[in-house]
Amino acid sequence: MSLKPSDVYVGFWIDWSKSHPILGATITLPSNVGALLVAFLALFVSLAATYLWNLLAFAIHYHRQHLTQGKCHPLLRQQQVIFKSGLQATSSLFRLGGLFWVNRSTSLSLKYSWLPILLASSCVTLTTVAGLYSSRIFDSSSQMELLLRSPWCGALAFPESTGDELILSGNQFSEILSLARFYSQECYNATAGKDCNSLTSQNINWATNWLAECPFDKGMCLGPATQLDTGRINSNVILGINSPLQDQIDLRKITTCAPITQDNYTMKLTNATVLASFGYYNPNDEYVAYTYGSSQDPGNTNVTTVSSTMVANMTFTRTLGTYTYYENDTEPVFFPIPKLNISNGDGVLFFIQNNGIRFLEPCDDPVFGAHIKHSVPTQNSTVYYTSDRLAGVIGCSEQYQFCVTSDDSSCSSLGGLLGTLQAVRAMPLTSPQRATMATLTDALIFTQLGSIMSDPRNFLAQKRMISETQLPIPSNQWQIELWGWHAATMAAFQYRLIQQRLLEGVISGSSELLTITPEERAFCSGQRVRSSAVSGFTNISALSFFLVLFLGTILIVTGLFLDRVVGMISPVKQGVWVNDNALHLQRLAYMNQERVGGKEVSTWADIDKDIPRVEGETLLGPLVEPKIDTMSSESRLSQRYVKLPQQDLDNMSS
Repeated sequence: MSLKPSDVYVGFWIDWSKSHPILGATITLPSNVGALLVAFLALFVSLAATYLWNLLAFAIHYHRQHLTQGKCHPLLRQQQVIFKSGLQATSSLFRLGGLFWVNRSTSLSLKYSWLPILLASSCVTLTTVAGLYSSRIFDSSSQMELLLRSPWCGALAFPESTGDELILSGNQFSEILSLARFYSQECYNATAGKDCNSLTSQNINWATNWLAECPFDKGMCLGPATQLDTGRINSNVILGINSPLQDQIDLRKITTCAPITQDNYTMKLTNATVLASFGYYNPNDEYVAYTYGSSQDPGNTNVTTVSSTMVANMTFTRTLGTYTYYENDTEPVFFPIPKLNISNGDGVLFFIQNNGIRFLEPCDDPVFGAHIKHSVPTQNSTVYYTSDRLAGVIGCSEQYQFCVTSDDSSCSSLGGLLGTLQAVRAMPLTSPQRATMATLTDALIFTQLGSIMSDPRNFLAQKRMISETQLPIPSNQWQIELWGWHAATMAAFQYRLIQQRLLEGVISGSSELLTITPEERAFCSGQRVRSSAVSGFTNISALSFFLVLFLGTILIVTGLFLDRVVGMISPVKQGVWVNDNALHLQRLAYMNQERVGGKEVSTWADIDKDIPRVEGETLLGPLVEPKIDTMSSESRLSQRYVKLPQQDLDNMSS
């Protein structure tokens, strides 16, 4: 079953498997668009982090202004310049650290440095974490889930009987059977491979009771039965039918099987009429009839199936026959004997023939048993074994139960599929719940045990065959096979839920989609699969994405306008903040240099704003270190006057 990019829904949707709708808010985009958003968000987070540090720097600068009103430690003034510099947190951290290091011998260096360095380090760490988190907002892994959306959804209807119904249904079933065979054998085990990530849940788990009671009359079972109980399978979390809690349905399936006794239920058959109804009759052949019930074929009263000794000896592969009967079936095609009737479940009989397969060792399995010894003199007296009986028989019961997920008291009784559905119809379900039920029911009808195991290629014992020779198999092979059958049934059920949504290419001129309710139509875009089934998409956590955008926007906008707002409230402190700007420090340096050099001082405008400017066409030369040794006393006094407060000049005069 191949999925195309056009089968995937692109846009906003809610993943209801999450604990809350807000957490499940998801945006699915093509991978190329997702890559652009990843790049954008990385730049946005970096910009927001810069403004976060700028806000911290502004707060520290603002808080320390009372320390720098008069004379203060030089380290404080240098730090104030760093806070106003507009550098990123990383650069500021290195400068603050370097400033502390070169002043480490002074007594107040640690006191004034530890908090700014700690805040800068925290901001760098927070920026790194935010960057890593922002990358996790985007999911392009094979484990992410996508939502299928297809207009070709539902079941097929055939207004005219043309035979296409059987052909198309057969094609759908063959596809499901092939997928289920591979998936159950490769993925329903502890060592599942890389091709097992296409479904919402890799497998459907079940509990096994190896000593269960016989599902039929106790005298019909050879030893204890084996029971496989799935427990409650949630339609949303496990099956991927994307719906809120109030619309979810839980399904439970119990399969109980046991080898069936053949004592008093087999006989040699010579009736030509009955044999002809099974396609047999050769006077030189021996036929064994199994009398577990009858079909509606004329003349074969109480005969279930017939095995030919001659055909079996000439066939070197396994063959399989299945007979299914249903609880509350108004038009049955098989009538089991009373001892095989099941009052609260459906039944199925498997007739497994080993035919002419040669076993290298005796087999004690009650179904696959082989103890008839043979030797081949022309092959160095090779010994092999053939089956004890023409066929081994396994009988199974299948029971179903449906529950409303949000109401544990609203459950049907365990029973056969038809009987359970009749009970469900009487339950007070909402329209979405009935739509979920309809989806599950179609998949169950399509994937019952008797249908899925109609192909002998599904036998796990086939994996231990070389040509017509059976390598040793254990004495509980029938239980191993049952495990594989159940796994194949569950895998087919999972795949059928997807196949219901993807009928494009299946519909022919003589078929059309069944009319479905609006609620059922909603489920056409309500099936989740993992991205390994179809590549080329990226999921975005809507909550995380918009949260990052919201918080980042707040930081950026606040960083852009906070100093202006503070300036309107406290113009003096705002002036100190502005004067520590590198451009204003440059202005002061030029004015000081011009005064010391006896030159005409340039006229500066906008000195109360972040960016001062020189009026007119004045040209500025480079800033140079003052040559103190060659200065005149007047120049020195002038420089001292510029740099020192008035009290220092008074001291010098005295």
